[in-house]
Amino acid sequence: MEEVKARLGRIYVLVAILGVLTLVLVGVLMEVRVPFLASEHDDVIDVVALFPITGNGAETGANLRDATNLAVEEINAESPSHVLRLQIIDTGTDPERAAELFEDVVEQKKPDLVVSALSSTATQLAPLADEYEVPLFMLVTSSPSVTQGHPWVFRYWPLAEEQIEPLRSVMVEEQLESLLVLTQNDEFGLAIRDAATDLTSDLNIASDVHIFEIADGITDEYLTIAQDYDGVYVSGFAGLIAPFVEELEEDYPGLIFTTAGLTSPDLRDAFTDRKFYAAAPLIYNENYIFSAGAQERFMEAYGRSMDQTTATAYDLMYMLESAMGGEGEISPTSVRQRFQRGFTYPSIFGSVTIERRNHDITYPLLPILYNANGIEYVY
Repeated sequence: MEEVKARLGRIYVLVAILGVLTLVLVGVLMEVRVPFLASEHDDVIDVVALFPITGNGAETGANLRDATNLAVEEINAESPSHVLRLQIIDTGTDPERAAELFEDVVEQKKPDLVVSALSSTATQLAPLADEYEVPLFMLVTSSPSVTQGHPWVFRYWPLAEEQIEPLRSVMVEEQLESLLVLTQNDEFGLAIRDAATDLTSDLNIASDVHIFEIADGITDEYLTIAQDYDGVYVSGFAGLIAPFVEELEEDYPGLIFTTAGLTSPDLRDAFTDRKFYAAAPLIYNENYIFSAGAQERFMEAYGRSMDQTTATAYDLMYMLESAMGGEGEISPTSVRQRFQRGFTYPSIFGSVTIERRNHDITYPLLPILYNANGIEYVY
């Protein structure tokens, strides 16, 4: 009897040990995400994305989420030198909530970098990035001051002058003599005012600037005012200015200029009667093989076209992997130092140069003619 008890005791101990080992193994497997199982590399770049997936910025956030996910899946499937471990968190389009999440995730997860979006969110996160010494990469962020005085903050998005300057060739070719500039009253809108004033002054084009309040939008009086000018440049949130541009197409005989926001594939059906000019990235060029391939894969994955917002988020992940590919140990400091050193990167927008110690990263915008037939790159 005692011998039986002893044997049973040894069996119970063995079962217990196996049970513990099983739990440990399951725990380890649950911690490893599927995209990383195929990789033989131990080096990981931890990325946390704070995106506005719900709230007023939900459409932008969903595009950022999908593009980032697709890029990370593709990169990890290629067995890179460093795999990307991505966690996406919804900010609810609430800047204060984003700040709380930033602090929580940095303290608990200790990521190598944080990616986020929108100027209002950047204002809250930039001081925290400096305080915690974690690189913050901002997308869809037009406020010029976002990176100023913030050594840990980077921006990947065109600034105001980069949206205005490509239209120089159009204005010269069309022999524009006068221009009405309509822009919204925020930091980016005022930067557009300054950039447009500088360009028209340089080209000896008579110009007037009218600034409208975001809450009011562009009132119908500007349809009448516009008749006295050869051209109208309209800048602002896409949803805010699209109805006005539609009305201009019906009642205004002059040239219409606007920002890249209205070149989104989702808005193409709205503009059928007339044409307008804008500065847009290379991603809409079907003959550019790098962007065409990304467009096809995004369409296959999500059933919709890639626009400037999605393309920028997608491209940032590839830029990150390309920049850190030759680096050793990954840390917030090494990521910041690598981007501060500068490099040239073959992006889906064309060649992008990250200049030494320049935290405002951008890509080429080209003048385009936009109508119901699609986008034509001009001049």
